[in-house]
Amino acid sequence: METVSTAPLVSGSPAPRRSVFALLLRCITTIAGLSLAAKGLGFLRDAAAAAIFGTSDAMDAYVLALSVPTLLAGLLGAAMPTAIIPAYALAKRKGGSESAVAVVANGIFLQAMVATGICLLLALLSQPLMQVVAGEFGGEKMQLCRNLFLLLLLFSILYSIGNAATAGLQAEKRFALGALAPAIVPLVALVSLLLFHASFGIYAMAFGLVLGSLVYLVVLSKGLLKEFGSSCFIPKFQGHGCGQLLRDSSLLLIGGAVFGGCVMIDVSIASRLEPGTVATFGYADKVIGIVLSLAGVALGQSLLPYLADLSAANDLPGLRKMGWKISWAVIAVTIPMVLALWFSADLVTQLLFQRGEFDSSATARVADALRWGSLQFPAAALGIVASKMVVSMGGVRYMCVVSTIALIANFFLDVALAPHFGLAGILIATAIVHALSAGLLFLKTLRS
Repeated sequence: METVSTAPLVSGSPAPRRSVFALLLRCITTIAGLSLAAKGLGFLRDAAAAAIFGTSDAMDAYVLALSVPTLLAGLLGAAMPTAIIPAYALAKRKGGSESAVAVVANGIFLQAMVATGICLLLALLSQPLMQVVAGEFGGEKMQLCRNLFLLLLLFSILYSIGNAATAGLQAEKRFALGALAPAIVPLVALVSLLLFHASFGIYAMAFGLVLGSLVYLVVLSKGLLKEFGSSCFIPKFQGHGCGQLLRDSSLLLIGGAVFGGCVMIDVSIASRLEPGTVATFGYADKVIGIVLSLAGVALGQSLLPYLADLSAANDLPGLRKMGWKISWAVIAVTIPMVLALWFSADLVTQLLFQRGEFDSSATARVADALRWGSLQFPAAALGIVASKMVVSMGGVRYMCVVSTIALIANFFLDVALAPHFGLAGILIATAIVHALSAGLLFLKTLRS
């Protein structure tokens, strides 16, 4: 497979800043295009699920059960990889390729241990956890939700380890495989749904996600083996920054978990509104999520390795300059996207979901949620850029502070707005929280 690759930014004769910025933009657009193809398969899976299950109790239970494993996979898949890339750049600059590969091996091993430990703890606490997040569900629906939750914890473990493997490739600026491989998960889930929904119902979706994440991990492991050899799977704990890697990833995990708590608050409050609200939120979030996910993948995967190289070279002015240039490009792209989705929400929802059990009334509810949800696009994308700048500058602890502020703000905004505006109030609160977080992160980049 052809890869998007560059020579190291920090070398004997650095590339001119303008050419590096142009190369970075090319990487961002290439990764976005590859990721969009992968997300298209996810939409096919969701459209098939909408036609089969609509906004039924089974779909309500599945969306809620998936919320915690998805959040956990996202947190683990962001924390350790985000810590690996700056550590890799610094290790390579100071100790050469062997030291850098040891960072990758340590990161993958630690990711596997942490993910497994957290999921085992969540499995033990599944009963009280489901009581908290799905307190309004009835007995049978509650049990279905818990069963799905336990199964989907396996997805969290496998997918998060795969993301750690992806970080090793990203650190060497090999982006294509990491951008395309996630397509395996929705593809396998779609096949499982179509083949087995009649026999296993909503469980067919969950089984498909678990199997797909396993195949995803195997494919990425083969990519790592080709790039680095077998040494990337053998951890070396002494003299390779393992302690620092674990500390930084732990802080990022805590900060991400706190910020991710905003999603759990949103889902929990949505479950206390009228029946079907959680499913409506889930369908709208699929569309909103593709934009945010593309921004996260394209910006996060391509930007962090370059910023990490600049930080390792102690070029903070260059780091800030690159971050601000990307930020203006983000604003120029995301504001038109908000306007486009606001006026086309009904059409988008009809094309994606309106078939089978998903009727016109469900379309109207999801389209309205899409309009309000799209307001978060500019601030959320800017927050991604700012967070990569802060991490590259070594401000990992500050990320935890910002996440805590965001969680508190989200709770009070949800409580204040949801009773009056329903799901729209929850989505407006999300946009405000993203704007607050991005502002605080950019403030840090100016003061560092």
